Amino acid sequence: MAETGIEVRVDASRALAALEEFSIRLKPETLLKLIGQTYLFWINRAFREQGFPGRRWPGLSANTLANPERAGRPPLVGNPPTLSRSFDARGISIGGNRVTVGTNVQYASYHQYGTAGPYPIVAVNAKALKFWTVSGLTFRRKVMHPGLPARPFVPDDALAVKIAQDALAAYVDKIVEEIRRGGT
Repeated sequence: MAETGIEVRVDASRALAALEEFSIRLKPETLLKLIGQTYLFWINRAFREQGFPGRRWPGLSANTLANPERAGRPPLVGNPPTLSRSFDARGISIGGNRVTVGTNVQYASYHQYGTAGPYPIVAVNAKALKFWTVSGLTFRRKVMHPGLPARPFVPDDALAVKIAQDALAAYVDKIVEEIRRGGT
């Protein structure tokens, strides 16, 4: 019986050259910066849309809505909008193999995660607290705050992973297209 064989030869030199070019163009810091900027986009979107798709923020309480200074403003948009504007490119920090996006606004976590309630608030720098209720302008030495509902503006872990994966895919596509065109 005669022996038959098949031999396939593949010249992988172009593919290997493209892979080498890809590794030269791949810049981890650029990727991390892109992930951070995309994360900021999502945070700013949460403030604009009052939550994330399918997870809208709870509305404001009747007492909060009674304050004429709040008229027409959605949750977490103050005057000035300190919290929402505190998330910007200056808050992106890149170190090692991680990117951090944050804010220095001390009360941010209270709104992100909510607070348990009720809890007391006592006037410290004045004789009384001044606030609006549905009954009108009110003055009290001490009140029991009902607590704040969570109004997350920072994406949860699952969305953060998707954001990073999408940013990576876009970055890889950009590099591949540059190589394909032979450009820089």
